[in-house]
Amino acid sequence: AKTKTTWNLTYREVANKKLKADVFQPVGDGPFPSVLMVHGGAWAAGSKWDVIMHGRALARAGYVVLSINYRLAPKFKMAAQVDDVRFAARWMVDNAEEWKIDTSRIAFWGYSAGGHLVSQVALQSEPEDPSLRAVVAGGAPCDFNFIPMRSKALNFVLEGTRESNPKNYERFTPLNYARKDAPPFFFFHGDKDLLVPQQSSKSLYEKLKELEVQVDYYSVANKGHMMTFLDSKAQGQVIAFLDSQLKDNKDSGKNGATSKTPNSSSEGS
Repeated sequence: AKTKTTWNLTYREVANKKLKADVFQPVGDGPFPSVLMVHGGAWAAGSKWDVIMHGRALARAGYVVLSINYRLAPKFKMAAQVDDVRFAARWMVDNAEEWKIDTSRIAFWGYSAGGHLVSQVALQSEPEDPSLRAVVAGGAPCDFNFIPMRSKALNFVLEGTRESNPKNYERFTPLNYARKDAPPFFFFHGDKDLLVPQQSSKSLYEKLKELEVQVDYYSVANKGHMMTFLDSKAQGQVIAFLDSQLKDNKDSGKNGATSKTPNSSSEGS
């Protein structure tokens, strides 16, 4: 399918910074289902350039993708990143007409730190936020129990250790916001991920499942954190999941056959 890309739009001006986004669009009349895409990089690095491949793949599959930069640590502590993602989601709705976005069919996609941010914003939703049809979280830290209590590893973004500032860690743990009326979630995570252990996303997966939210977990065999991000099978699974949640049959046409996600552990629960 033909697509077009608009680079470096300013979606927000905050703290003397212009935050930029790229829009990947299918060519056509629309309106189209839409995905907010959030890059990783430990909240301190990375940019929207890192996810161009994923943005283009989703646009080819029929989605308008807004891929964003957000404020980075250590200059900006946690809350800034969450606020930027939330702002971008609302911006999509406010500018839906211009970008041919169907506001009744919005999803989130994030990898690593981006997976954490989309999970946090989706679960801790506020009344002005768009209602979400789906969330995709890859290699995502969804609780911080794997970080030793006195480790200073995340001082730069969470302002202290789990021991010295437990409230902040609790406040930014997506697991703590799991709720019955959460949107359907799709997790993918390498089983050889040494950076973010699978258990960190599995904890949220299991909690949502317990609450009878529709959830799927795709474990990427023999892949670490970076190789999972680049894994084309995982990407195919993500698109199949999004199609199953955001497209009806008339809309998916020849993709109708792929609209059931294989490997889902709890289809229809």
